[in-house]
Amino acid sequence: MGIVSMFSDMTQQERLERTRRDYVANVSHEMRTPLNSILGFSQVITDPTLETDADERMVMRNAVVNYGDELTNIINNILALTRIENGAVQMTQEICMVRNLIADICCEMELKAASSSIILEQNGGPEDSAIKADRLIFKIIVQNVIGNAIKFSEPGGHVSVSWEDHHDSVTVSVRDQGIGIDRNNQGLIFSRFFKVDPFSQGVGLGLSIAWEYITRMGGSITVESEPGKGSVFHLIFTKSGKEVKL
Repeated sequence: MGIVSMFSDMTQQERLERTRRDYVANVSHEMRTPLNSILGFSQVITDPTLETDADERMVMRNAVVNYGDELTNIINNILALTRIENGAVQMTQEICMVRNLIADICCEMELKAASSSIILEQNGGPEDSAIKADRLIFKIIVQNVIGNAIKFSEPGGHVSVSWEDHHDSVTVSVRDQGIGIDRNNQGLIFSRFFKVDPFSQGVGLGLSIAWEYITRMGGSITVESEPGKGSVFHLIFTKSGKEVKL
């Protein structure tokens, strides 16, 4: 019995070590691309011996900003995941008007959408919808899902945000016109490091962090999607009072 237990412990240790190595490799690879791009464009912009016109410099400056945002997003997601795993997330719950939260989030993400030639729309919902939640955590959840929708939408596409009021919950829906998700992958998209498109930027943590936060708050996320027809993510937040397990 002791030998079996020791073997089991070793197997678990090996699995954890392999997960750690994969984690470091994934993060290192994903951070290298935006870092190299920022350095490359910055060197061209600041090199007085290279002749570039105003339009070219603008394109490169925009690229630096976009890659900087991507790098910041990767770092923020890694830090968020670390806080979740360490049980270090502190929440301050208060009554929040959903329309105000959504308006703030869309305002903050409008530039990101515009830089990808995506139109971000608020389709609204009941004016008096309210939930008891931590504002920052609510924003992280919704921003991660909207950011995912923007990333997988073609230029010129629309991403819309709306909400519905129910007896004991509020559902925030994020709809996109992106590449869609095959049914076989819909159960995997909230797993850490999973990416529908393996060549897309990012570490594959945004949706998993959104799922971690909202489920520990007593809520849930569902998705409706078909390849080539876009996706709709439904974020279901409890209205009040549930014990938060973070």
